[in-house]
Amino acid sequence: MSARIGDLLRTPALKVFLLTFDGTFGGRAVVQAFLDTRRDYIKNWISNFESAILIASDRSLTELRDTIRQKFPTGLFMIIELDLMKIDGWMPENIWEFISSPKPTKPTSLPGATKVIDLPANPSGKKQT
Repeated sequence: MSARIGDLLRTPALKVFLLTFDGTFGGRAVVQAFLDTRRDYIKNWISNFESAILIASDRSLTELRDTIRQKFPTGLFMIIELDLMKIDGWMPENIWEFISSPKPTKPTSLPGATKVIDLPANPSGKKQT
């Protein structure tokens, strides 16, 4: 069991970032395809918006910014590290799960295969947890 604890201590915790980008990026599918090529930086992602993607990563804001800027040098974007205690809104439950408990994708999963979600609004109007 001590080996497992040691492995956990060496594994950096995943943080969740919100990436928003303008039209010069070429659209959400182009950005998602890029994210799938950078598994060293991007451990997982989920998207419910045309120009915004939630990213799970163990890297810093600066590292992510530099990686994105290298691929999209003329695009305008923001990347924001999310703080679960300072976020609220109206999103499907799987978005809140991704934010509260980010996990890397399994190596055998197809990149981006089931991560784009387009669900109807929550009829109750309340934050789904």
